[in-house]
Amino acid sequence: MVPESALAAYHLPLSTMSRLTTWPLNRKQTADLLREWPVGELMFLREATGSASPAVIVVTRRGQYFLKQRSPRYSDPPRLSYDHSLLRHLARAGLPVVLAIKTPDGRRWVGAGEQVYEIYPWVEGDALDPTSREQLSAAGELLARLHQATEGFQPAGRKDLPRLFDPADRLPELAEARELLADGVSPGEASPEEAGRILDRLEAEARGVLERVPDERYWALPPAIVHGDYHAANVKYRGGEIVGLFDWDWASRQARLKDVADGIIFFACPRERPLAGDVVSLTQPPLYDAARLRVFLEAYQAHLPLTAEERACLPDLLRERWLYIRLDAMHRKVEREEKLRYLLEGVEGPLEWMGRWGE
Repeated sequence: MVPESALAAYHLPLSTMSRLTTWPLNRKQTADLLREWPVGELMFLREATGSASPAVIVVTRRGQYFLKQRSPRYSDPPRLSYDHSLLRHLARAGLPVVLAIKTPDGRRWVGAGEQVYEIYPWVEGDALDPTSREQLSAAGELLARLHQATEGFQPAGRKDLPRLFDPADRLPELAEARELLADGVSPGEASPEEAGRILDRLEAEARGVLERVPDERYWALPPAIVHGDYHAANVKYRGGEIVGLFDWDWASRQARLKDVADGIIFFACPRERPLAGDVVSLTQPPLYDAARLRVFLEAYQAHLPLTAEERACLPDLLRERWLYIRLDAMHRKVEREEKLRYLLEGVEGPLEWMGRWGE
């Protein structure tokens, strides 16, 4: 039960519903939807940040909750069954996951029209402190525990995702960038000639990864069910401990090395500027930091040592992830006139250290 004094602190009465920028439902629709779950009467709403899907923090007299509208791309019944079966398994294994609240008839999701909604208990916690060695080590350890817990587990439902961040998928995005350059879209500070050279470099990098780590080699790497989007915005800390790991839309059986590459890029690498909520900030170049990388990998390998084959493939999985980060965001999230400027700024720096690290 949330007392009146606590409710007053949120400063967001139901009448301000229309001011929430990321939540598509109106006041009545949200209140009606909440009746599907035993969470109590809607009192206040808070903006939810950091979620790729539309979401809102719901405050009722019974507590706080995280209400999420799933992307239609990730909402077919077999995939939903898979995700929730996986979360139940991980909860039993003692990982800090949060289970969706059930409806009175036992469902963990609700369909409303063409949309699917889930609601979760709200978890209090802090963001990653980039200076904390303890928190970085916790990220490596938790990732190893996840892979150990899922190594032989088969969830209910079905979720046969292809190779995540497949470098073959970057080639059409690079073709799009070349078309933009030919159409006269500004490449920012780069000259058209320099922009063309960088695009040639990115294509060579993508093709190089495909040549060195073709699908046959990728799928022969040690498997596990990976998180698929293991970054600092999807965890919460209390002190040095991770108390919440969220956003399982990309969880699937893959090479476990996918998550290790994510952990290096998103936890072990500092950034030049503090992270904010915009795509430019979130996808700014990761900077190489040997000491932080060692802390993360040592924490992971204390539980799951990397094989010689994994160590050989890791530089290329770092490259393909970085190419995905920039090219996918350019394709889907940046306005046309800003696409080339966004893509080209700083894109080569991480490829340099990833290449040297693999030598």
